[in-house]
Amino acid sequence: MHSATTTVAVTESAGLPAELEQLVRGLALADGRRVGHPGHQVAEAWVAEQLRQRGLEPYQGEHYALPYVGGRTRFTNFVGLIPGRDQSLSPLLIGAHYDSVIDAPCADDNAASVALTLQVASRIRPGQLRHDVVVALFDAEEPPYFLTDSMGSIRFYKDQRDRRGFHAVIISDLIGHDVGLRTLGDDTPEAIRRLVCVLGAESHPALPGVIETTPTPASVSAIALLNSYAPDLSDHHIFRLHHHPYLFLSCGHWPHYHRATDTPDRLNYVKLAALTTWTTDLLHKLDGTELPRCLSPDHKTDAFEAASIARALPPEVLALLGLATPRTRADVDRFVGHLFRETFELGFVD
Repeated sequence: MHSATTTVAVTESAGLPAELEQLVRGLALADGRRVGHPGHQVAEAWVAEQLRQRGLEPYQGEHYALPYVGGRTRFTNFVGLIPGRDQSLSPLLIGAHYDSVIDAPCADDNAASVALTLQVASRIRPGQLRHDVVVALFDAEEPPYFLTDSMGSIRFYKDQRDRRGFHAVIISDLIGHDVGLRTLGDDTPEAIRRLVCVLGAESHPALPGVIETTPTPASVSAIALLNSYAPDLSDHHIFRLHHHPYLFLSCGHWPHYHRATDTPDRLNYVKLAALTTWTTDLLHKLDGTELPRCLSPDHKTDAFEAASIARALPPEVLALLGLATPRTRADVDRFVGHLFRETFELGFVD
């Protein structure tokens, strides 16, 4: 059931924030969705139904569910497919994890990203893009499975994917909240609140151009940063290791990270809607961009990152942080160090 609306129409859709909130509330169960707990089974059924409602094809076989076993524990990835015009091409992948770390709603971690992923899938029609789009909702991202062989994205890559590789990958985690700074509190400027960090542009020399030529909506500003500032802290890990072009979107830690207070009412659905629109646009841009295989792990993005920070934060806002407009890697280092000190935990996600 794919919408025929264009990306421009999605941008103008006043109903998108409400649709996203409904999805977040549908997955953000009061008792959580930890692996092995009753809420996890409820979440599994919900995720499968959401993929079915969007008319996605199963990625393999007749079902979205791709079960696997780690030790004595049963896990399930859910993966759908939107066919492109040329199945000989490597597919695009958009993904997020659906499990929770504690027995609580965990709305931002990671129901918000699941909602974004589902809404992006709703806005791409079969045959609209050249490449297939793989829509992956991964299990077992949270501890104690993080970066183990039981982590859903790792098992998907090792055991469940087809052999075409991936044209490009977009993963998101912790994207539903406003960014706040401890020293400024409620006086944190709007320019900072609407930030989203985009890691991974260094994974392919064409990615800075993709980001620069995909304008962000007014209610969100993207800053590009090296993945090494917050290394491999979500499901993009396995794709980076195998040299696939990837982008990781996150608004970082906040006071409710991994706490029972991470509830749906605390999220900014207008910002989440803007990120949904921008992610859809990024997929369209990536679909039309040649990304030849490139095994060099890191490409120089110093000037690109500095320019993205300067675009997102005007000089007067940077001055509030005691910083000048960045121009060099050292300037970006200072900005990131300040950002990490000012957010409520040192780092981004899981």
